[in-house]
Order: sequence, then C-alpha cells, then structure tokens
Amino acid sequence: MGVGILVILTLLIILAFWYKWYYSMGEIESFEVNNKNLPDKVLIASQSSEFKSTTVSAIIDELSDKELYIKVIDVTRLESIDEDPRNAVIILHTWEYNKPQEDASNFIDKTNTPEKLIVIATAGDGNLRIKGIDGISSASKLNEVDSMVSYVISKLEEKEVIRKK
Repeated sequence: MGVGILVILTLLIILAFWYKWYYSMGEIESFEVNNKNLPDKVLIASQSSEFKSTTVSAIIDELSDKELYIKVIDVTRLESIDEDPRNAVIILHTWEYNKPQEDASNFIDKTNTPEKLIVIATAGDGNLRIKGIDGISSASKLNEVDSMVSYVISKLEEKEVIRKK
C-alpha cells in the first residue's frame, strides 16, 4: 500500500512539472514604438505565445497612426515599472494553476490607478479573469484576436488615451 501511494505521488509530481513546462510562457523582448517624449503613453506587458504576440502586433498596428508612445515588455518585468507616467497599462497574461500569472497579479494588486489597467487573461476555457479589474478573458484562439483588439481600442478610447475615430 505504501509503494502504491509513493508511485501515485511521484506521478502527480511529474505531471505537475510537465504541466508547468508545457503550458509556461516564454519571455518576450522589450521594444518601444514612437518617441518617449510624446504626452500620451501606453505600456503593454505580455507573455510569449502565438495568440499574445499576434494580439500585441495587431494592437500596435491599430495605434500606429496615433501620436502615442508605446512600450512593450514581458510581464516578468512589471515589478520594475512605475505606472504613474503612463496613460494606460495593457496586460496580457495567462492563468497558471488556476490563478493569474504572479508578476501580473502583483502589479495589479499594487497599482494605485487600477482605472488605467486593461487586462486580457488567457485560460483554457476562456472564462477566468481578475475580479474588479477592467478586463476580458479568452481561450487563446487566433480567431478571437480581432475582438480582443477591438476591446482594447474601445477601452483606450473610453479612458481617453486615444480619440474615437
């Protein structure tokens, strides 16, 4: 009986490590778009996945004709960011072990201006999101990128970071 329990525990540990390895997100390279001296600023914090990268690129394409400084970073770099000079902070993160990505969650918890946040959370079934935060959830399906971008643009207009078309 003791050997059986040990085998089950070992399998569970192996499964947990496999799950973390298989579903973990890679880091993205930081980059900037436009002049950092522009008065309107947006920070985009994301993780590496096809869905998130496509969404970030599409958001930047939508904003490319605006007088707007955009900085893109990996979510693991959020702890070093001072949100105050930003007009909006867009966070794209995945749920890990049924909770938001730790760096994204910590940043959201410590923010003094939650009204600046726009959060896109990805989860297996697309229905998990942080309560009380302006956000939306998705299942990381590429056919949902356009609706995510429309959502972000409408929120940026609502927050008056960009002007309505």
